[in-house]
Amino acid sequence: MFFGADYLDWSRKKPKLHDYRSNNLCYKNGITTQNYNKEDKLYKVSAFIELMNTNFQKWCVPEENVCIDESMIPFRGRLGFRQYIPNKRHRYGLKVYKLCADGDYTYTLKLYGGKSTRPGTTSVATDVVMELMASLLNSGRTLVTDNFYTSVSLANKLNTASTHLIGTLRPKRKFNPTPVVSVRLTRGEMTALQSNTNVIVGKWRDKRDILFLTTKDVPKMQDIVTRRGTVKKPSTILEYNKSKSFIDTSDQKAAYASTIQKGIKWYRKIIFELLTNTGVVNAYLLFIQVTREKMSITQFREELVLALTKLDDRTS
Repeated sequence: MFFGADYLDWSRKKPKLHDYRSNNLCYKNGITTQNYNKEDKLYKVSAFIELMNTNFQKWCVPEENVCIDESMIPFRGRLGFRQYIPNKRHRYGLKVYKLCADGDYTYTLKLYGGKSTRPGTTSVATDVVMELMASLLNSGRTLVTDNFYTSVSLANKLNTASTHLIGTLRPKRKFNPTPVVSVRLTRGEMTALQSNTNVIVGKWRDKRDILFLTTKDVPKMQDIVTRRGTVKKPSTILEYNKSKSFIDTSDQKAAYASTIQKGIKWYRKIIFELLTNTGVVNAYLLFIQVTREKMSITQFREELVLALTKLDDRTS
């Protein structure tokens, strides 16, 4: 049934004055109420993010290695939980914790909404890891993290859930073995110690000391060909570098022909980012995997717009 302009005018004007206060369903103008947790700063986008995560996980089964890191959605407006990360392309914005699978697919994500006031004995980093990895625990996978997340405590926690951990490690983390942290090495040397819970903490000297942790394999030195010749690197570092690139490459694909524009509404930035960047990149990766076609992300965006709007079916 089609309602034209006459219907729109009638919907704004009532026959009698008291009809504006009437409970009659013909005239009642109710405003939909929204139930939400007033302590949740992200209530405007929480349901949307949950929906996107459900769909992301529906169409992908990750390989063994997955990676967790932060990503930034550019935003310079006034907002209590806006972040500054100097090593990101967009230094100011909204921080998103992402779990990416091999092939640069975003499997699940979590938007940072400021410091939590909840009591707890675990760190924020550990909470983020366990939340993002919830559906992948007890499946023999390997999680790769940088030194913000990696700790001996997290490694032990993941061990109980049949999940390996590989990552770089900060020297002052709790339960780090002092002999490894304090030892002095020359360039190319490596040392490591293994705990009775199968957590290996090692140090390798390149241009600087690199402290790392693994619960997967005993690190071994391997020959790698670089621009300065053949060098030796620990196998753990090589696996870390390979898996750590998942999120960087995903963000790089999202930056091509991005539709994100400036705006003062932070929740709009989130919604458009997830729909037109993260969602489109995931769809592109699935399309390439299924069809085996060669297509750039920009061309895929163009084809997607034409398909959704059916512009190619219109006659001039």
